[in-house]
Amino acid sequence: MEEIAAKSVLSKLKIGKSVAEFDDDLEEYFVETDTFQSIIGGEYDIVAGDKGTGKTAIFRLLSNNYRSYNVLDDTELLPAFNPQGNPIFQRLAQIPDQNEAQYRTLWKAYFFSLAGNWALDIFGENYNQKTRSLLVFWSKQVFATQIQIPH
Repeated sequence: MEEIAAKSVLSKLKIGKSVAEFDDDLEEYFVETDTFQSIIGGEYDIVAGDKGTGKTAIFRLLSNNYRSYNVLDDTELLPAFNPQGNPIFQRLAQIPDQNEAQYRTLWKAYFFSLAGNWALDIFGENYNQKTRSLLVFWSKQVFATQIQIPH
């Protein structure tokens, strides 16, 4: 009798999908782990880990709710990947190895493009001289060189 009751209870449990990318209810049962607290506390900026370790869960919770954490009031969250798409740098595996400076430039360009796209989303049609000055400033910080920013 107890075995039947246990099976009945276990079969009714909703523990989510096996892949967080496709779990619509993830935010309902997300557990704020030490890793999560370290991220919102500013100890880490990048989350790395094997499949199934919670990277996407942390990403989704922060993407949807980061404004609800007071400690993140002065923070903008810029997603650096598409959790449901192909890996962004997949084509790098198809080209010869680059030197460290080339990889550094690639990463700088990537992060600068994320920030630039974020700024364009924010300013939209209100792109003006102040916006341009901000982008020029960023480019100097990121690349330590002058790049061409459209007028």
